[in-house]
Amino acid sequence: LISKEFNVFTENVSVNYRGFQPTVQIKEIVGALLDEILLEGPSFSKLKAQFAVEGEYNHVVYKGIIEIQSGAGPFFVKAESSQIADLAHKLLKRSRRQFSKWKARKIGGKARAHHFEDLDVYEAI
Repeated sequence: LISKEFNVFTENVSVNYRGFQPTVQIKEIVGALLDEILLEGPSFSKLKAQFAVEGEYNHVVYKGIIEIQSGAGPFFVKAESSQIADLAHKLLKRSRRQFSKWKARKIGGKARAHHFEDLDVYEAI
C-alpha cells in the first residue's frame, strides 16, 4: 500500500487521513460524525481527527482517533473496525459516553441511561 496523507482543516476541525484517499462516501460519513460530535460536545470545542487504514484487499482495518480540546477539558476516543460506518458509530458512542459523564458532573446530578436504537442517550436527574 502506498503511503498517502490527506488533510482537511477548518477553524475548529482538523481531519487527517493516512494510508488512503477518502472517497466521497467516507468524507460524508466522517463529516456527519464530526458534526454530531461537535453538536453534542462542549461549546467552542476544537476537534482533531485522524483516520488510518491498515491491511490490504479483504483484510482492511480502519482506525480512528478523535481529540477534543474545550474549556470543559480534553476528550479523547479511539476505535477500529473493518467498516468505516461501524467505526463512526463506535467513535460517536464512545464520545457520547464521555459527554454524558461531563454533563452529569456539570449539572451536579447523576446520569440515567435510556437506550434508543442501540445509542446511549443520557438524561441528568
